[in-house]
Amino acid sequence: EYLDNVAVRIQVGDLAGNVSPGAGLFETYAFTIEGPPVFRIVGTILDSGGVPEANVRVQAGALWALTDAAGLYDITGLAAGTFDVTPSKNGRSFSPVSRSVTIGPSALGIDFVSQAGYDISGIARMAGGGALLGGVTVSDGLHVDVTGADGAWTLANVPAGEYTVTARQVGFTFAPPTIDVSVNAGTGNVAGLLFEASVETFDISGTVRTSAGDRLAGMQVDALVADVAVQTTTTNLNGAYTLAGLEPGSYTVRPTNAAWAFNPVETVVNLATDEANVDFVGSTIYALTIPDGITMMAVPVWPDDPSVVVTFGAGAEVRRWDPQVSPPYLTQASADPAMRVAPGRGFWVNRNTAGVRNIVGEVVGNDENIVMNLNTGWNMGGNPYARHLPWAQMQVPAGSPASAYGFIYLRQQGSYALVTTVNGIGTVATVPQERGFWMRASSATQVTIQGPGAAPAATTQVAARKPGLNSWLVPIVVSAAGRADTSGVAGVLPQADDAACQAVNPPAISPFVDLYFTAQAGSRLAVDVRTAGEGALVWPFEVATDMADVTVQVALPDLSEVPASKRVTLVDLDTGKRMYARTMSAYSYSSGEGGTRHFALEVTDNFGGGLMITSALAAGTAAGGASVSYTLSAAAEVNVEVLNIAGRKVATLANGQAAAAGANTLTWSGRSTSGTLCPAGRY
Repeated sequence: EYLDNVAVRIQVGDLAGNVSPGAGLFETYAFTIEGPPVFRIVGTILDSGGVPEANVRVQAGALWALTDAAGLYDITGLAAGTFDVTPSKNGRSFSPVSRSVTIGPSALGIDFVSQAGYDISGIARMAGGGALLGGVTVSDGLHVDVTGADGAWTLANVPAGEYTVTARQVGFTFAPPTIDVSVNAGTGNVAGLLFEASVETFDISGTVRTSAGDRLAGMQVDALVADVAVQTTTTNLNGAYTLAGLEPGSYTVRPTNAAWAFNPVETVVNLATDEANVDFVGSTIYALTIPDGITMMAVPVWPDDPSVVVTFGAGAEVRRWDPQVSPPYLTQASADPAMRVAPGRGFWVNRNTAGVRNIVGEVVGNDENIVMNLNTGWNMGGNPYARHLPWAQMQVPAGSPASAYGFIYLRQQGSYALVTTVNGIGTVATVPQERGFWMRASSATQVTIQGPGAAPAATTQVAARKPGLNSWLVPIVVSAAGRADTSGVAGVLPQADDAACQAVNPPAISPFVDLYFTAQAGSRLAVDVRTAGEGALVWPFEVATDMADVTVQVALPDLSEVPASKRVTLVDLDTGKRMYARTMSAYSYSSGEGGTRHFALEVTDNFGGGLMITSALAAGTAAGGASVSYTLSAAAEVNVEVLNIAGRKVATLANGQAAAAGANTLTWSGRSTSGTLCPAGRY
């Protein structure tokens, strides 16, 4: 019954009118077509009382059939395969709703039971009375409908019963999540059900901690879109945060705190589900204040980046002394590990302008101990704490090759100050915050800096000491062109056996003027304090400068501790000039090309039964000369000379002249020994 006989006639012609096989003739072909086998699906639909259900449309694929008065349907012409067979009729429901049938051969007895059907309907829209929403799938578990642009949905011909209706669409949540519906002959159709949609949201969560794992509370965390914060939160006591209720999309998550820096700085999250473990590591930001000019700096931070360029700025010139290399100064271009910034290290920093550098890292705790590695010779150390450091915190045991003293740099004077705890020697007993210091070692060793704790420390502390006949100090100050060395101290103490009493002179920083004592062969001492002795005491010293053609001044600003029975004399060994120090304000000379000048400080017993010049004063006169007044403790013969700034004699006012005890006055005309008028200046 599936065969079909086909006959084909063919005649071919060209544009010239030629035909083949000839006019009125055809080539004839015949063949038979045999179609594929087809099958049937047959069944009956009755109601629950056994009454046939007529006019039910039964669909199988693209083919369908209506039931007749006996409730019989027959779908024919179906190819072999599997079909969903589904009956439908307005106002009726069927059990089962659909049947899956595989044919080849034909399937018979595919029956259904009909019963009354009801409609459940409603709409889906955005929350808050928003726009109607299409593409929402609504289902009671058996029946399904998808909303169109009008948001309407209908679950048609649902049998009587209890149903839970849900709405779903990717990217949305619905309120209510489900609607429970009961349909029966009493209720009839149920309409007007409403699902309100909200865009589905997700959470981003994580923690903020230090590199040591400590949790950071109170850190602000933002979720940003186009660099605008759309949600902000702060970390709790456990360092945890949650950015909740974010719509799907791309977000930049960024922690912020004025006192902290974070790694990574920010993280981009493409949010399509909850994202956890978006973590950050926080490091403190320390504001390092760097003055202009030359400063010996220290950094109380373990920096994330130990580069001196990052720490002190690209515009800063940075040097660090390393006694193991030659020349001993390393520069910021050096890759030597000694140039890495770390707590306990000192650096020379020279900047044209003052500034503040924000250093990212871990600030050293006041209770944390820092170990300094010292090499043989001078070492540049630094205060490792964000507060002043008492020198007593330097743990230098007896017999250690490390010095029990140090030197800090006074940038305003361009000079050093001795820092030590030795009674009566140290003018400074603390290292200021963010400042470096020199420390010396006779061999390689380690020194532990004990954490100072939280108690405040004064910037400087003057050690208490009671002057006496065998306990006095003489500070010597040299200065030139705005630079100075104020650390020179000579004197005697009853027991001057501490190393700080013979403190070695630290390296000078150019441009410099430098004073050091040379009493010990091969040594240059910044401090030469000896055990008290009898007779004359002499301290040879040298003054060196690398500045040419500047005026160098040597002063003994405070002789108050030296007993009145002692005569103090400053001797310029290079010229032979001797100056009575008690009446000398300062001794000046020209540096010439720079270099070294040799001096001596002499302290001797007064001769003549305690004869003393107890005061002396020179004042200019209106006539252009000077009035010279002096007071003697007893009658004596005196010599009075006028010297120029180079220490050369220009006039003699008295030579072996008798003078009475008490006040005496002489007048200088302002002319030299030869009678010429001396130029204006200092004499």
